[in-house]
Amino acid sequence: MTAKIKKLLALAMLAIMVFPQGNVYADGTTGINAATSSLTAYVDPVSTLILAIGAVVGLIGGIRVYIKWNSGDQDVWQRSGHHDCLRRG
Repeated sequence: MTAKIKKLLALAMLAIMVFPQGNVYADGTTGINAATSSLTAYVDPVSTLILAIGAVVGLIGGIRVYIKWNSGDQDVWQRSGHHDCLRRG
């Protein structure tokens, strides 16, 4: 055998001894699975909360527009100048 092959063989044997073999990575997988399952438990309540917040904001906005129209102000975009791209005309 040449010296180069002996060095490569020695390096390979050293790598086999140094790096753990077998089921060492199972702990990491178990941790990731536990985190995934605990986060999955929060998805439904958080999505329900977000939908409820969106419903409240939508109702408040609708009531504000209704009040403005009933007070005689037909230009409801006047107050919300940030929505110029939605205007027609």
